[in-house]
Amino acid sequence: MKRIIYSALFAVSVFVGTSCSDYLDIVPDNIPSIQQVFDTRENAFKMLYTCYDYLPRTANVFQNPALLCGDENWNPEFVDPNFYYYRNKSTVLIAKGQLNATDPLLNYWDGGDYSNLDQKFGDGNESTKIKSLWAGIRNCNTFIDNVDEVPDMTKEERAQWKAEAQVLKAYYHYYLLQMYGPIPFMDKNLDISLPPEEVQREREPVDDVVAKIVKVLDEAINSNSLTSTYAARKNELGRINLPIALAIKAKVLVLAASPIFNGNKKFRNFKNSAGVPFMNPELSVKKWQDAADACKAAIKAAHDASLDFYTFNQKFNGLSVNDTTQLELNLRGQFTENNNNTELVWGVGRQDVQRLIYYASCPLYALQISARPLGFNNLHGATMNVVDQFYSDHGVPIEEDKTYDYSKRFSLIPVPAKDHFYFNSDTAIKVPYYNTGREPRFYAYLGFDQGKYFSKEIPNDDNSYVIHSKANDFAGAKNTMFSITGYTCKKLIPWNREWILNSTDNIGETIYFFPIIRLSDLYLMCAEALNESKTQPDDEVYQYIQPIRTKAGLDKETGDLVQTWAKYSSNPTKPTTKEGMRDIIRQERMVELAFEGQRYWDLKRWMLAEEYLNKPIRGWNAYGTTESDYYLETYIYQRKFATKDYFWPIRQKSLDSNHKLVQNMGW
Repeated sequence: MKRIIYSALFAVSVFVGTSCSDYLDIVPDNIPSIQQVFDTRENAFKMLYTCYDYLPRTANVFQNPALLCGDENWNPEFVDPNFYYYRNKSTVLIAKGQLNATDPLLNYWDGGDYSNLDQKFGDGNESTKIKSLWAGIRNCNTFIDNVDEVPDMTKEERAQWKAEAQVLKAYYHYYLLQMYGPIPFMDKNLDISLPPEEVQREREPVDDVVAKIVKVLDEAINSNSLTSTYAARKNELGRINLPIALAIKAKVLVLAASPIFNGNKKFRNFKNSAGVPFMNPELSVKKWQDAADACKAAIKAAHDASLDFYTFNQKFNGLSVNDTTQLELNLRGQFTENNNNTELVWGVGRQDVQRLIYYASCPLYALQISARPLGFNNLHGATMNVVDQFYSDHGVPIEEDKTYDYSKRFSLIPVPAKDHFYFNSDTAIKVPYYNTGREPRFYAYLGFDQGKYFSKEIPNDDNSYVIHSKANDFAGAKNTMFSITGYTCKKLIPWNREWILNSTDNIGETIYFFPIIRLSDLYLMCAEALNESKTQPDDEVYQYIQPIRTKAGLDKETGDLVQTWAKYSSNPTKPTTKEGMRDIIRQERMVELAFEGQRYWDLKRWMLAEEYLNKPIRGWNAYGTTESDYYLETYIYQRKFATKDYFWPIRQKSLDSNHKLVQNMGW
């Protein structure tokens, strides 16, 4: 019976080189035709969720290229491959330059089952499967074309579900555009009766694709069918609403305005089979203006839906914290809050977040060591490449701060009095100057040797746990799994994650929705778009970046970033120039959104990946047992990135079956 459905839904396998697999397993076996899929509201609802099922698993370290293909995180490489980040043979191999066009890893164009790579340990079979986004788009098209025929639904409900499918369709095109560059736009499913020559599809110029994506989004937005929010946020969080649709539109237009697609002369000879350039090599300021307008509209819709910057206000067993811990919990909670995250515009992936917490959690005492591999694996090591970019406690880059002795950043010193709350209270220890005098996000987002770690298990923040990660310590290399860089991603771990003795699942209700878009992301995109659309920054630009810095505890002394640079930076006029403000906004994004899967795509769209991703991956010497041999800047791996790596290769088999497709440059 399913064969009939497959034929009706997918017609000819134009974009997906593989045979039809289990795309419609959610559809009951006893439905004999596509018409009957839409005979009842119940079946139509299942079909809608089939459309959602193609969303890339953003919290999955095997499936999201932005988590481990760049330079934010690195894993220890063991002799025993069973412990190589749970046999990760996708994102880690891509980071090591092993992507190819014959059988591309993370092939979202064709889809694929990578069970032969044996990356299942600890994650189940679903971690081996990549779904073709073209198949997802076809499901959306099928739903859009047929939902009006469902009899037992109200007109308003049909319109809402159709709008949701339209937004998903647009998002899947956007994801492919971000990953592969120019793509065909699949507005309608192809008729099964078409001759072979008419099912060949050309990759279209980027500007055309963007216009078509925006058109679909505008149809959904202007239909007035999308709800502003969902009352039952915990149960329906992730379903498309109006703020999400507007936020996706903002993301699309910011990508289109960015250097990779706007004035990219490096790819001026990249053309389709008819010789038409895929990208306009001339810079368009209007693209940035359109992006700024879209960002402002998305921000307004988010606030209208009662979204705002997150403030931690939970009470537990008389929990009382000082202002420093309160700020840390604000900063951690804006990413990991489970029940009422007012910062979250769109998030999904709770099942993968559970495993991400397992991977990233740092053991703090002996019982947590015994909990592995169920709980505290400490494998998701933050690299020094990212740590470099957190500001000084004055809110400027450490290499610019006139009061920060950058040349001595790796020297060992006693803990400064002003930083005592962030470190072990043992007065005999010495720590690297590099870890002192840094901004609040440094201490909220990062865990490190001798650093304090507040959690639900600590009723008094004066007695917070301390991380011990030298080689012979609880979190060190004497254990099977450890951070190869010496830094952990505290940002990814909910404050109320605790170890429960004899429990097989010690995460429970701490699992959160992994953010795809946060309010901070929208604000920073808006500041970027406004800055690029003007000859020099003005109050409107500062209006959108300043709230991000203010909630991070910066600029309290001076009042704003312009005055902060004037007082503390060796480049005091930097925020007053377009180029200087561009650098400030980019660094702000790399700090605020660190470890969220944004940096990898940002470096690509800014055409800066060749600069950042050709630097060696750095950290401390994880095998050191004393202060003097542990706190050594260590080169862990020489990361490489070529011009061709800006876009994913299309599998050669797909090119062979569609002769109008051209391969991406360099592949």
